[in-house]
Amino acid sequence: MENIKSVTKYYLKNFWAILLFGIIPSVYIGLLLNPFKSIELLWNYSSLSLNSFGDFFNYLFQFSWTSVLLWFLGLIIVAVCISILYAKIEAHFRVGKFNFKLNFEALNQNFLNVLFSFVLISIGYFILNIINLCLMLLVHYVFFTHLNVLALSWILIIFLTLINLFAMFWLFVLLAITCVDSIIMGSPLNAAIGDAVHVLNKNIKENTFLILIFLTISLMFTLIGCAINLVLLTNCLIILFIMPFICIYAMTLVFKSNDISRYDNRQYYDIR
Repeated sequence: MENIKSVTKYYLKNFWAILLFGIIPSVYIGLLLNPFKSIELLWNYSSLSLNSFGDFFNYLFQFSWTSVLLWFLGLIIVAVCISILYAKIEAHFRVGKFNFKLNFEALNQNFLNVLFSFVLISIGYFILNIINLCLMLLVHYVFFTHLNVLALSWILIIFLTLINLFAMFWLFVLLAITCVDSIIMGSPLNAAIGDAVHVLNKNIKENTFLILIFLTISLMFTLIGCAINLVLLTNCLIILFIMPFICIYAMTLVFKSNDISRYDNRQYYDIR
């Protein structure tokens, strides 16, 4: 758990700087894209009228042309903010000082890699949710509509939702490491994905533990948000914690796996 401890320490030590660059994508994703809608479904399942694929799809995705436009706009906003965050973390790791000055050259170098990563994450998110939706519909159709066993149907849908969220977080971590590897090492996509898979496999227990933490936090805070009718606020808080943490975690693993020296923990002494 060495890497998790290191990232947690870094996150807390530089919390306000990270918050500055993480708050815009967190608010945007939390308020407008509502990424934990499947957890809300668990809370409202018994009171919803879900009779078809369309009912499940409309509840989970709330599709409209406005949402599609917001999704594209969101990709660009998130990519810009995360590009800056990556640039700041990398510079801090390399020189030991966190600089708030905006470096447009670093932003330009990182932007396409980050944007492409978030496009892949979005595609993966959509595919995983469609698969989850189909499985939930099957469970609902068999155990609730025909057998009228609400409790068993609800338990199986909880199980499917947890597996889906676990897979999404795993994909997020994988593509974050892929993105950082491309930025730091200049690797092409196929090589960067291979490096990311190698890093994940090398730290399989730690990665699994970290994703379980993310899963627990997401489930707990979203259900609390549903209970107090502040689910959009809890969405923002979850993203604000998890997204920067994964960015720092990915940078930490890439630096460590490539034996790149870090200077952010270097001690300075006054020799006057």
